[in-house]
Amino acid sequence: MEKDLRRLVIKAFHVRDVSYGEENRVTPDGVMTVDVSVLEGILEKHPQLEKMDIQIIPPCDHDRFTNTMMDIIPISTKVLGKLGDGITHTLTGAYVILTGVDVNGKQTHEFGSSEGKLKEKLYLNRAGTPGDEDYILSFDVVLKAGMGQEREGVLAAHRACDEFIQIFREQMKKFRGDLCTERHEYHDVARPGKKRILIIKQVAGQGAMYDTSLFGKEPSGTEGGHSIIDMGNMPVIVTPNEYRDGIIRSMQEEVENMGIGPSTKETSLHHFRDPLLDVVSADEDLDLMGIMIVGTPDDNADKLLVGTRAAVWAEAMRADGVILSSDGWGNSDVDFANTVEQMEIRGIPVAGLKFSGTVGQFVVTNDYLDGILDINKSAEGVETNMVGENNVTQLDARKVTALLKLKMRKRDT
Repeated sequence: MEKDLRRLVIKAFHVRDVSYGEENRVTPDGVMTVDVSVLEGILEKHPQLEKMDIQIIPPCDHDRFTNTMMDIIPISTKVLGKLGDGITHTLTGAYVILTGVDVNGKQTHEFGSSEGKLKEKLYLNRAGTPGDEDYILSFDVVLKAGMGQEREGVLAAHRACDEFIQIFREQMKKFRGDLCTERHEYHDVARPGKKRILIIKQVAGQGAMYDTSLFGKEPSGTEGGHSIIDMGNMPVIVTPNEYRDGIIRSMQEEVENMGIGPSTKETSLHHFRDPLLDVVSADEDLDLMGIMIVGTPDDNADKLLVGTRAAVWAEAMRADGVILSSDGWGNSDVDFANTVEQMEIRGIPVAGLKFSGTVGQFVVTNDYLDGILDINKSAEGVETNMVGENNVTQLDARKVTALLKLKMRKRDT
């Protein structure tokens, strides 16, 4: 018999109009105004930043220049409980894109910059990107010289953006829940007797521009968050509902030699509504035990360490199977391949999702990589400069889930 562990209710309020005004305000009936004068006070707190601006981008008005897209962030807030249970309010129809450049014109990236015409750099209607009819609030940061490639500069940009979003979060906490336009109820469910499954998310964890924050106070927030780097990139278990409630803030930019470019990186919005979680958690043949978050260190010895500890943890949990998902390639292939091998030699079947295409083939291999699906969507099979193009989709999620079931069945026969 199924056991209901906890409940999360996400109530969505659809934004139908965004305009500049004399105050920063959002109403339950979907009217938002933005007052850029608030940025002066925020800027004073962050000496790494030179200036900030906010552009309101209406639906289908994407024929305009954008600086590098550092992250795409949902506007969500806790109303009752903590991340992973209780009630969360979120906005649909309007999302924040954090963009950045320094005073010398150096974009906040090192590999595959997403600056340029927005219509050519943003793949709409992915889990981690806005849709055709959505408004975009472009929070554009100009960093002081060199700060776009330094950890303190990148963190300052994210924190400044989050302080702006918090203005709306505080108002959303007071929304009457019965006025929501959508209501979604999620349950963390244990299914005794079913195949015990772990989803492992391999996330950025190598330095200034390649980081992931967890456990913020607000969904997809930065305040109170902890860097995966500061936690040694070691495996961390979160509940499915914690993950879907925005426990991850994606801090990474496009980074040379580390294999995360615009089209493969997963934004904070992607983690908030990840199709992989939706597919696996809804499958009544599977008992999803949790989501394991593991970083990708720089040193090879550390890579082998964290992958091995992930496998030991999965074995201790008596996992029947694992789905391993990575939004990186190249350097992070070492982590990926080792984690798969360490799982398989312990008798735990693994199916995985990873970008390969024609340029992202494994830089290291072993005998256990037969269950890895390529998430490439680009016609040329390459990492592109279009944010979201090569992200995991629901079809990818269904395929990898079916593949894991086949591998588990084969092991059992």
